Amino acid sequence: MAHGVRPAIAGYTYDNYYDGLALSDTEGERMAKIPGDADVLFLGDHGVITAAPTVAQAFDDLYFVERAAQAQMPDSKVRYTAQYLVPQSMLLRVLKLTLR
Repeated sequence: MAHGVRPAIAGYTYDNYYDGLALSDTEGERMAKIPGDADVLFLGDHGVITAAPTVAQAFDDLYFVERAAQAQMPDSKVRYTAQYLVPQSMLLRVLKLTLR
């Protein structure tokens, strides 16, 4: 199993590996291999990717992930506590790449 990747459970998997900006095809290729049989891939520090045989099915999966998130955070005043902080060295690396 790849670094930072949790196995798929009930059609969902999670990738906690973050290496800054995806400036080459290798990052896309790496992420494409992760889901396996899962339909939903949660990207640590980034977002969600859905994959399905049709766009309608992928949208349906994404819609219900969004609705579940809204149900868990119904009040926008709820304070979010970060469980993981991106290291300062990574922040500086991304900053340098962004300001090119």
